[in-house]
Amino acid sequence: MLNATLFGQYRIDSTIGVGGMAVVYKAWHISLEKFFAVKKLSDTLSQSGDARERFIREARTHSKLEHKNIVKFHDILQDAGTGAVYIVMEYIEGRTLGRMIGKETGPIPIERAYPLYRQILEGIKYAHSTGVVHRDIKPGNIIVRNDGVVKILDFGIARDETGHTLTQTGQVVGTLQYASPEQIRGERVDQRSD
Repeated sequence: MLNATLFGQYRIDSTIGVGGMAVVYKAWHISLEKFFAVKKLSDTLSQSGDARERFIREARTHSKLEHKNIVKFHDILQDAGTGAVYIVMEYIEGRTLGRMIGKETGPIPIERAYPLYRQILEGIKYAHSTGVVHRDIKPGNIIVRNDGVVKILDFGIARDETGHTLTQTGQVVGTLQYASPEQIRGERVDQRSD
């Protein structure tokens, strides 16, 4: 898919990351002349109506969130011919907290950690005020821009104010090392779990 064109506007530049449900590309928007992050539901899951619907609900939930510490939603694209679904978001130059902690600094000194932590809390507080519970807060889902601004990523398993989850009922979601006990048990979660 690299160097391919999507819908005549997005040219894939590189792969940013690959997960169990999706792959994220860095893509150049030809008309706007800027990069975006394009998240594509995996080809296998694109064939499942339920998975596509959950991915679209993720986009709808994410589109409601407008905060300086949450990655900005831009668009959702669907290819009727192939069934492919894409979520388009702002592209962030920076690195994840997971990379910083794991490969660059080890434990982050408190004077550096405090401003990052405060920004994470501001973004999560805002999401909660709109009725959205993230359910997968972890260092890999927090990116720090080169200027120090924190952005929260990946609302793929969030629960919105309607009570709709973006996963199957009773399914254990999130990353085990960062999940709350109620999440691990497959129970309903609220803001306290984040």
